[in-house]
Amino acid sequence: MTRSLLRACLSAAVCACAASPSGTAPDGCAAGENPTLDVGAGASEYSALDDGDAVELVHGAQGGFHVVIALDGQFLDVVEGSRVPGQITATIDGVETAVTSPYLDFRCNPDTGTVQSFGTLLIFTPTEDQLQGLTPPEFLQGKTAEIHAEVTDRDGRVVRADRTVVLHDALLEGAS
Repeated sequence: MTRSLLRACLSAAVCACAASPSGTAPDGCAAGENPTLDVGAGASEYSALDDGDAVELVHGAQGGFHVVIALDGQFLDVVEGSRVPGQITATIDGVETAVTSPYLDFRCNPDTGTVQSFGTLLIFTPTEDQLQGLTPPEFLQGKTAEIHAEVTDRDGRVVRADRTVVLHDALLEGAS
């Protein structure tokens, strides 16, 4: 059994066991008033970000460039195993440079009492006007990206979050 599969199975078991004695989910994992959303990073778990934090620019296998987005929410009406629609965009210098509209799979994290979704690829496609003769990694390196996330929960409530990050390309830095 691979580590990621084992980790997923253990997470599911922990979430199932973490319910309160009445059988309800931990605070924040259940639908409730005033849902919140936060933008972070992570392929296999949510890592919180502060505005201005650096996020790694990943060179994709098909020649694209992306960051891996994770979301953390409280009181969203989501059910583990079901997917809810979302939209995540990134703006650089006022120009929308990345967009994805995934169906997100949220899972309860009993340690934080929140629901989390992770591993969403936000692929950057800079325009020729933006590139001005640079390669995409050269253009993106060190740029400030305004990330906007929006989730529509099962109750139809739209919850939004924004995070400003700095794109960091370790491969490009290592080449200089």
